[in-house]
Amino acid sequence: MTAEQGFFLQILADHLNGKSTAPRQDMDWNAVKAFAHAHQVEGIVYYQCKDFMPAEACAFCKRFFKASLFYYANRKMLVQTIREAFSANDIPFFIAKGLEVAKYYPVPGLRTMGDTDMIVHAQDRDRAAKVLTDLGFAYDHEYTGKELVYAYNRMEFELHYDLIYDETITLAEHQAFFNHCWDYVRDGALDHSFHFLYLLSHLRKHLMNMGVGFRQFMDIAVAARNDDTLNWPWIEEKLDELHLRRFASVCFALTERWFDIPAPIDTAGLEVAFIRRAAEKIFADGVFGFDNKENEIAYVSNEVRHFKGPRWLARLSLLRQHVFPGYHHFQRNEKYAFFDGKPWLLPAAWCYRFYLLLRGKTTTGKEALNRIMTPNQALDAREEELRQWGLL
Repeated sequence: MTAEQGFFLQILADHLNGKSTAPRQDMDWNAVKAFAHAHQVEGIVYYQCKDFMPAEACAFCKRFFKASLFYYANRKMLVQTIREAFSANDIPFFIAKGLEVAKYYPVPGLRTMGDTDMIVHAQDRDRAAKVLTDLGFAYDHEYTGKELVYAYNRMEFELHYDLIYDETITLAEHQAFFNHCWDYVRDGALDHSFHFLYLLSHLRKHLMNMGVGFRQFMDIAVAARNDDTLNWPWIEEKLDELHLRRFASVCFALTERWFDIPAPIDTAGLEVAFIRRAAEKIFADGVFGFDNKENEIAYVSNEVRHFKGPRWLARLSLLRQHVFPGYHHFQRNEKYAFFDGKPWLLPAAWCYRFYLLLRGKTTTGKEALNRIMTPNQALDAREEELRQWGLL
């Protein structure tokens, strides 16, 4: 770990623990600034270091500091408006992740978020969508057939009716447990212990896919430390039932080391070498893992591992899916936006996609083929990494 990486983690730890950050000599502030930007914690770095950071880095982080506070305040007001409108239309809903986690932070407005997740009953989704439209929210797109995305003043709001989607990496017990979330809703909010388990499950999802940054680990740490309503005997029982205990243990060992927040459960047995590699990975990942090129084989790794058969046959199956992708592939891709809402045009979408590939208008075909042919050694290394994280 470089001096700048160590200092960056110290800044985050100081903030989460309500401490002042002491300046360090000979810091490469361009590197610190880059880490802050990649992990979307520029506001925290400004808050902790504004008195001694160089002018250029200070001005850069200050812009995000102000923006974070501004959008947080506006997001809260919008959610209250939505809450009142949904209540008037007898539409139950609750918020998950971002806004719910922000309250655990010393300065809630500095917990950045890309979107707001709102969950409604499946039978209420269309009515909820109309209410949002009537409030001035602009429909953006539909994702996976279960998630409607709306925009309002450069803020994104997602309307869900499930917490867990049916994906290759989804465990059956997770889908059964988390999609019975309404059993744990009281007064328009999720039970905190249930929500904490969901945070761990969501972190697991990101790590098994394209990766994740320090922000979600911070969420776990501050929720565990600052929420005295968490029912730990029940949480530990569910960790076992959901096969999340090993993963949770790894996460808490890392957050204890990175942020100096004591682990609430046993974390024995984690190797120092893995702790170092884990930090290197999370630094490389950026906030959602897209910065780390090593994560590009995640999809192929997950699909091959899930496939009931030899790897060569799994690769053929992936090749077929690539040549003839499903409707949702086109639905969430701007190049094919005119197919949105028209699943019957899927054959036409295949033809148009093939035309774009022939014209060289997209490089996704070659990139996808390269990933499908990922060497077995790389797939083996990926699986070993997931085992060390407690994910397999």
